[in-house]
Amino acid sequence: MNRAPAPSSASPLTSWWVLDPRVSLRARAALLAAAAGAALTALAATLATGALERELIARTGALLEATAQQLGDRLDQTVAEHLRVLRTGASLRVVRAPAAPAEKRQALLDLLDPQPELAWLALADAEGRIRAATTVFAEGADVALQAWFRGAREQAFASDPRESPTLPPRANREESLDGPPRALELAVPVADADGNPAGVLAAGLRWDWTRDALRAALPEAVRRARIGATVYAEAGTVLLDAEASGWSQPPDLPALPDGRRWRGSFTETAADGASYLSAYARSRGFRDHRGLGWVTVARQPAAEALAPARALGRQVAVAGIVLTLLATGAAWLASGRISRRLRSVGAAADRIRGGDVLATLPGTGGEEEVDRMCQAVGRLVETLRPPPDLSPPPAPPPRPPRTGFHV
Repeated sequence: MNRAPAPSSASPLTSWWVLDPRVSLRARAALLAAAAGAALTALAATLATGALERELIARTGALLEATAQQLGDRLDQTVAEHLRVLRTGASLRVVRAPAAPAEKRQALLDLLDPQPELAWLALADAEGRIRAATTVFAEGADVALQAWFRGAREQAFASDPRESPTLPPRANREESLDGPPRALELAVPVADADGNPAGVLAAGLRWDWTRDALRAALPEAVRRARIGATVYAEAGTVLLDAEASGWSQPPDLPALPDGRRWRGSFTETAADGASYLSAYARSRGFRDHRGLGWVTVARQPAAEALAPARALGRQVAVAGIVLTLLATGAAWLASGRISRRLRSVGAAADRIRGGDVLATLPGTGGEEEVDRMCQAVGRLVETLRPPPDLSPPPAPPPRPPRTGFHV
C-alpha cells in the first residue's frame, strides 16, 4: 500500500497529511474516538428506546385492556338491567293473568315510563298474537315469526342492534349515533299462575344510550391521547365506534387468541398499514345475562403511544453526538502532543544519520511509555555513536632540505 510520507518539518496544523489516518497518529486516534463514540451512542439510544418501548407497550396495553373491559362491561350491565326490568314486568299479575287489553297496556306504559332507554314494550300470547303494546306493534298482530318471540319462549333473549325505522322519537335527544335509528330487541318468557308458558314480553332498547357508555369509558383526557374503542358483533360486524383514534373507517376485527382468554393486548397492523397498540375484551355477560358474544377492542396509534420512547432516543443520540465530538477533540489534542514528541525524535535521528555529530535526541524525565521509549532510544544512539578520537594529531611532514647557494 502506498502511504503518503509525513515530512518531518511540516506543521500538523497546516499539512494535509495530518488528516490522513494512514500516516497520522492524531488522525487515527481521533477517528478511533469518533467511531467508538458513534457505536456507543447508537447502542445507548437503541437500548434506551427499546427498554422504554417495552415499558410503554406494557403500560398502554394494561390501560387499553381496562378501557375495553370497562366499555364491554357497561354494555353488558345495561342489557342485563333492562332484562331485569322485563322480568319484573313479566311477574306482574296483570301481565300473567287474563285481563282486559287496556289494563295490560296501562301496565306496560307504567313499566316503560321510568325507563327512557326503552322505546317500546309489547306483550304476545303463547300463539304469537300481540295482546298489548305501547307502540310499534298493533294489538292483534301476528309476531310468531319475530326473532325475539321465537328466542324468548323458554329463556331470556337479546339481539344485536338492528335498524328500526318505526322507532318512536325520543324527546330532546338524537335518534341514534349515526344513520337510521337502531334498537336491541329484548324479550323474556311469561308464565301463567300455574307456571305454564303464557307468552313473551318484549322491549326495544334504544342504541343511542351507548353514548353514555362511551363517555364513561373514554373521557376527554383519554380521547386527547387518540385512544378509541370499537365494539364488534360476534360475526365481526362493527356495532359501535368511538372514532377517536384517527381512522375514517374502523379497522376490521383482528384475529384474536383462543376464546378461553376473555381479554388481552397485542400490536396490530390494520389493512391500511397503520400500526396500533390494541387490547380486546370479550363480552362476559352480567349476572344471569350470558352476554351477546360482542368483542370490544380499544386502540391507540403506535406512533402516539411510543412517542416518548422516540423522544428519549433522540435525546440520547444528541447527548452522544456532543460527547463524541468532545472525546474526538480530546483525542486529537492528546495524540498531537505525543505526535510532536515522536516527530522531534525522528528529526534528531535523521540529523544524526546525516553526520551531525552534535545532534542529540530530545530527553525527558517522565515515566510515561513515550518518555521511556525516548530515553531508551537516546541511550541506544549514544552507545552506538563512535567515541571521540583523543589521539594526538599526526606530526607535520618534514620540511624538504634547502638547495643552492646562500648569499
